[in-house]
Amino acid sequence: APIAVGSAFPFDTVTNTAGADVTLSNPTFTLKAGKTYQLQAGLAMTDTTATSSYQWRDTTNNVYLGIAAVNNSTG
Repeated sequence: APIAVGSAFPFDTVTNTAGADVTLSNPTFTLKAGKTYQLQAGLAMTDTTATSSYQWRDTTNNVYLGIAAVNNSTG
């Protein structure tokens, strides 16, 4: 189903390599303070005419992190 602009993305697959330092309460990840993290995500396109973008967001401080990723379909 489409995800509305500005909505949180519901994760259905998570690969956690940080042990107990990262927890998921869908769709929010909680990261243990005092650590440095490398966040990665990927989305599959199912619509051959769509463009999507996504970006990590710090919901505690209400700021976006890094650079938004953009997926463009090629038809």
